[in-house]
Amino acid sequence: MAYPHGCIEQTTSSVFPQLYLPDLVDLTNTQKAEIQDNITAGIERLKSFQLTNGGFTYWPGEGGYADDWGTNYAGHFLVEAKNKGYVIPGNLFQDWISYQKKRAGDWSLNKNAQNYIRRSQQLIQAYRLYTLALAGSPELGAMNRLRETANLYPVAQWQLIAAYDLAGKSSVARQMMQNLTTQVDTYQELAYTYGNSHRDEAIILRTLVQLNEMGKAKKLLDQISADLSSDQWFSTQTVAYELLAVSSFVEKGKSGPMKFELTVNGKRKTYKSSKTIMQIPLTYRSSGASAVALNNEGKQTLFVKLYNTGKPLESGDLASAENLIMDINYYNVSGNSIDVSQIKQGTDFVIEVIVKHPGILKDYQNMALTQIFPSGWEITNSRLDNVSQWKSDTFTYQDIRDDRVMTYFDLNRNKTKTFRIMANASYTGEFYLPSVKCEAMYDHNIIAVTNGKWVKVER
Repeated sequence: MAYPHGCIEQTTSSVFPQLYLPDLVDLTNTQKAEIQDNITAGIERLKSFQLTNGGFTYWPGEGGYADDWGTNYAGHFLVEAKNKGYVIPGNLFQDWISYQKKRAGDWSLNKNAQNYIRRSQQLIQAYRLYTLALAGSPELGAMNRLRETANLYPVAQWQLIAAYDLAGKSSVARQMMQNLTTQVDTYQELAYTYGNSHRDEAIILRTLVQLNEMGKAKKLLDQISADLSSDQWFSTQTVAYELLAVSSFVEKGKSGPMKFELTVNGKRKTYKSSKTIMQIPLTYRSSGASAVALNNEGKQTLFVKLYNTGKPLESGDLASAENLIMDINYYNVSGNSIDVSQIKQGTDFVIEVIVKHPGILKDYQNMALTQIFPSGWEITNSRLDNVSQWKSDTFTYQDIRDDRVMTYFDLNRNKTKTFRIMANASYTGEFYLPSVKCEAMYDHNIIAVTNGKWVKVER
């Protein structure tokens, strides 16, 4: 699972499940050290999101207001990391606690908001209260007020149940569980909690495991496991939550050590492990067929996955568009259209991307435009070089790297936005220009992709 964007959600999602890998998987010392480095780097990076009031923004260094769901999610990770023995800077943690307590006390439901907004508001508050209880600072008054809220959505109730249990109020948690459904209505959010029904099922599964309701949890586990094994697209947050939920179930419900015999091309070897997951690299023949066989010699059921990986020479993306329109244009600095399939070395030029909301769906939030450039081209950072004649429309955040530019923005219904990047044809040769992709970060049904192509830079 790739995490290409550096927002608070993906920063947290990329490291959160790694907290539990040493408990679940046999790892080498090198792998353990790598995981520790990743988690430590994630904790360090979260500093760049924190405001003076203790909340976390969605993008690093972004002023203004905190993102409440991102603050919950990042704080949840910090608490779990602290419990695993990682060092969390005192001001980072205590300022977050203070923010959560203030927001929990000030919270009120906007009763006039649309249903989907009220659902998000309830879940944000329930998650906030859960993180405080997990951190050992429960806010029982705020928990009781939320519990008494009319028409409290089931997933918010499940998250609140987990908070009551952590706060030592297990009898209240058990009472709330009576006749409470584990079914989640299908939905997909582009903002607010960045959630969907799959993410919410994972929240419920973790609560059931926490309360040792393993029978009910098993039904959800089977469903979530099938999701993770499918080819269906899931957001990074959804995958992270599902991995966390499955990890919690597997750790509590494991029934004994693994023991099996693996045969690869006639060579047999026996494996044993007290962990619940094993990864075994296999060596295949360079040509012809290879045979792999596994014999379970232990008492517990084994679930086996065989993966083949490789790296294509070119982008596999084919031009496509769904619920989004995108056009790419190239101009010289005089404003004349040019063909970049053959371009003179030293030429300065402008890459223009126009994206349009076709008007069928509601306003789009958290759109991500990813442009990766050939190694023969160099990006001209207009923010640094003070190039003003090729301005772009407003965006939320832009990440300019050596070989790519990632631009993040909202796009209202029937509206168009134009983004321009300046580049220079710096090095001669033939290079591959990867596809340009624009997509909603939390809904794969909103996407536009161009074809990749070969380009030349000539003397």
